[in-house]
Amino acid sequence: MWPRPGWMSLALTMTPEQAHATTAQYGTWISYSGTARIVLAIILVAAAGGVAYTGTRLPKPVRPAKPGETARTFIFLTWLFAITAFLACASQYIHQMRREYLFHPRLVLQP
Repeated sequence: MWPRPGWMSLALTMTPEQAHATTAQYGTWISYSGTARIVLAIILVAAAGGVAYTGTRLPKPVRPAKPGETARTFIFLTWLFAITAFLACASQYIHQMRREYLFHPRLVLQP
């Protein structure tokens, strides 16, 4: 489960040497370099140009169809669920933050 309880307090109590020792020295991310970077840029520019050109060729004005009663109910319930989930998660984050930082502040004083 992320964030783990106490993960921030662990980060606040670590010395710079300990933090450096726990970071990955050789990550799994490999960035594009050389000609691969240029080819990727050309492909992305071509795709953006194609989408822009296709957008200019659409008949104007484009209006989406109005949803039926079932679709409106589904959309409304989806929004209601999303708002409820957001508020529940936000309250949990705030609760954890208050518990971790306000009640148990952990400071590392460097000499």
